[in-house]
Amino acid sequence: MLEYFQITGEKIKEVTKPVKHGWVNAVSPTLGELQELQKLVPVESDLLNELQDIDEIPMISRNRNFVFIILRTPQKNPGNQDLEYSTIPLGIIISSNYFITISSMKNDVIESFKTMLLAFKGMQPVLKLFLATSEMYMSYLKQINKKIYSIQGKLEQTASNKGVLRLLSLEKSLVYFRTSLKSNEFLFERFARNGDFIHLKENKELMAEVLDENRQAIEMTRIYSTILSGMMNALSYIISNNLNTVIKLLTSVTVILMIPTLVASLYGMNVALPFEDSPNAFFIIVIFTLLFSIIGVLAVKLSDKQPTTL
Repeated sequence: MLEYFQITGEKIKEVTKPVKHGWVNAVSPTLGELQELQKLVPVESDLLNELQDIDEIPMISRNRNFVFIILRTPQKNPGNQDLEYSTIPLGIIISSNYFITISSMKNDVIESFKTMLLAFKGMQPVLKLFLATSEMYMSYLKQINKKIYSIQGKLEQTASNKGVLRLLSLEKSLVYFRTSLKSNEFLFERFARNGDFIHLKENKELMAEVLDENRQAIEMTRIYSTILSGMMNALSYIISNNLNTVIKLLTSVTVILMIPTLVASLYGMNVALPFEDSPNAFFIIVIFTLLFSIIGVLAVKLSDKQPTTL
């Protein structure tokens, strides 16, 4: 699908056909649509084919007629419990007449980018897209942090496999985010060092803001990953401790129940035993059995109350 936008007076307006100094957004483009883009900007097919790889890393390629960039953008996956957040490549082509974006699916960053104020001044559209990407990472990282603490609260009440699996999903998302943010950082720094790309003062300030936002997102990802890792370790210890408590309880119950079984087995043997000639033998044996069982229960309770030295 191809979308056409006109950029006038820092406003974006959708139109029905490509216009000079406008924006063309391609979402999961067909072969015919890619050929239409190549008529606007003579991009090599090899560069466009790289966008088909969902794991393609950020890169920049400069041509006499255009600049081709691949950026990793954050993506929310509603309904995917295995990976709630991921990253996907976004292709950017900018020439003297057109600004083109290409993605394999509907891109969250592009939807946010459509609402931004934009002017076709040098590399400003690219820088604004860089900024929208970094801000989207920040937004999703805050969502992930809220979800982590929400799941933690539920797990403190009742540990469940579903909660643990959601934490694992968020942990994977943070790994994807951190890898992509670091890759984007190399791209941004290379872009910033090139004086041909950024010569307007306002674009230099915008580039500095992009770098700051991206570094902050990297630091947030590192902090949240550390918190989540510690939480998972603590949760693993709690589950293991609870399991040990249950096993200890079941073992104690088994041992206590063995006492009356043992006494009954002894008196079932064909040998001389105490109280066997007494008319009250049954009651005496029951009393002694209960007494030993009570002593066993008290012994278990006392052992549980022994202080643990850390």
